[in-house]
Amino acid sequence: MHEVERVRREMPARELLVAAEVLSPSSSRGDRVKKRPFYGRHVPEYWIVDLDARILERWQLHSRQPEVLISTLEWHPTGATEPFRLDLPTYFAAVFGEHTA
Repeated sequence: MHEVERVRREMPARELLVAAEVLSPSSSRGDRVKKRPFYGRHVPEYWIVDLDARILERWQLHSRQPEVLISTLEWHPTGATEPFRLDLPTYFAAVFGEHTA
């Protein structure tokens, strides 16, 4: 079953606020070419996490280009009282088992 079709049929939530994908060599094309346009029309935010480049591509609803984040992701969805903040260098260091000062 095609991934986008599976999400449409099996998604337990009625509405997604954000979708996030972590790139791998085998998923890069699918995440950027197939899934991104789908999520770009239906989900307020789509995040592509590129571990190799240590960046997060933030695509917002109907955007033509991503916001490329290298230091901090701040996300404040509608209805939330506080924003979610992620320090990206610390996150990537933890992913790779690096110690931070």
